[in-house]
Amino acid sequence: MRAFLGEALTIMAGKDYNSEHYRDPTPRAAIAHEAKDEWRRKARKAIYAAKAALKAHGFEAVGRITIIDQRTGKMF
Repeated sequence: MRAFLGEALTIMAGKDYNSEHYRDPTPRAAIAHEAKDEWRRKARKAIYAAKAALKAHGFEAVGRITIIDQRTGKMF
């Protein structure tokens, strides 16, 4: 019985299960949501920095600025 239980826990380790072995996707969803917010803050900060650099050199951004994360390929 103990070997079977160990195998079951190993199989379930990477999936969204709580300590009672019921499916619980909440923690992973919360972490994903926080990571998404972090990417948005990072992108917004980069756009503000680009606008400040343009303004410091006497230029102005006309229209929407689009940036792409080189690591993930996401577009902001």
